[in-house]
Amino acid sequence: MLRRVIASFSPRRQPLMVRQSYRYELTNALTYPVAMAMVEAGVIGVLAQKAFNVGPLLYATIMAAPMFANLASFAWAYLARGKPKVRFINALQVLALLSIAAIALLPTDTPLGGVLLTLLIVFCRCVVAGVITLRSTVWRMNYPRHLRAQITGKLALLQSLIGAVAPVLGYALLDVDPEWFRVIYPVSVVLGALGVLNFSRIRLRREAELLAYEQTQAAQPQPHGETGSIYEYVPGAQ
Repeated sequence: MLRRVIASFSPRRQPLMVRQSYRYELTNALTYPVAMAMVEAGVIGVLAQKAFNVGPLLYATIMAAPMFANLASFAWAYLARGKPKVRFINALQVLALLSIAAIALLPTDTPLGGVLLTLLIVFCRCVVAGVITLRSTVWRMNYPRHLRAQITGKLALLQSLIGAVAPVLGYALLDVDPEWFRVIYPVSVVLGALGVLNFSRIRLRREAELLAYEQTQAAQPQPHGETGSIYEYVPGAQ
């Protein structure tokens, strides 16, 4: 049974029209979340307290970083208006990886290190919000409605699994020796870069139509999802 479940994730199980895009996203889902896991609360909280000895205010700001990011979704929809989506997402992914890599270079023997750590975490979280917002557009354009839930469900499941396992490993290592962050963070960035490289190879279907619509004055980003937190430009939306 386990073999059948694993086999169901194979790109060969998907129709030809979506197979290539799905293959690239599959690799991205297996690697990029490893780097993102390094800014999860369970990992970065240990690092902030044990290595950087941050005060209550900075620690609270780090923990609240996802809340700042939620406010950025609408802004990213506007900033990406009329721009190639895969290229824009790739730029955001690279910025996120650079901010994570920069953490490994921060000094731990001065209060400035804690301040810079906080700024990098908030910046990274806001950038990742842009990736999440715009990735939904890629899914909508590349995967037909009857396949979309199945494909995005598989990708989301893999991302969740990696996002659950990687922080546990990161937490365990940092709990033993906080200085391990100078190795863990660069390694996670290398893995994340592999995912970014694969994502860059995705071709967005009907991109010319989408960009033409976005450049019209009447175009407005529409809220999608149960919470309405994801905004997308949808051709034909009122």
